[in-house]
Amino acid sequence: MAMNTSNTDHANWNSKLFNHSVASKAWLAVAGEDECTARGKVARAALEAQAEVFATAAPTIGGVIKKLSIWWGGELYDESYESSVNRTIIGDLTRLELEAVGTTELEASGRSPEKAAAHLAEWQSTLADYAEHEKLFLEGPSPRWEGREAIEIINAMDYSAGVLFELPAPNLYGVIRKLELLWEDDRFDTVGGGAVYVQIMRDLHRLARELAASKPDQQ
Repeated sequence: MAMNTSNTDHANWNSKLFNHSVASKAWLAVAGEDECTARGKVARAALEAQAEVFATAAPTIGGVIKKLSIWWGGELYDESYESSVNRTIIGDLTRLELEAVGTTELEASGRSPEKAAAHLAEWQSTLADYAEHEKLFLEGPSPRWEGREAIEIINAMDYSAGVLFELPAPNLYGVIRKLELLWEDDRFDTVGGGAVYVQIMRDLHRLARELAASKPDQQ
């Protein structure tokens, strides 16, 4: 995958990851100790190192996977619906990273070309259904609602979103759409989770543009 990233970009990213790794190990070493000045300093250093990773442009899809894995942390392995969606998104990115360097669909995901085409068609249809119901909801009550209540429109949107989460994202723009749905309530914040959202989405949009430019026939 031809990415417009220099050796300097990769070196800066690797440096931030190294600092985060060191700070995280230091925090684990003192996390169980009683509150003290040293423990507080280590905790602040770990948080600052994590913030620097998020603020640094991820040079590859693998970098985005790393950011998401750090942000979701141990919750990534919880037995909850949201955690399962998070794991699906990590799986999407892992597959797309393999495909970006020339791995075949079958090798990357185990799907035959026919199965991949069927998934793509279902993705496009479901995305269109979601967009239509979202448009109806934003328009407000009208004859186009055909007598339905607002909660019925919302339920239809939720159903479509659930199907999209389960389907393989066809490209990075599909991953972006999943994250928009997943982080719908946080993406306009500028602190905490919202700031992380902005930084990760910035990475994904940039990488998607670069991939589209290098392999336009696959987008």
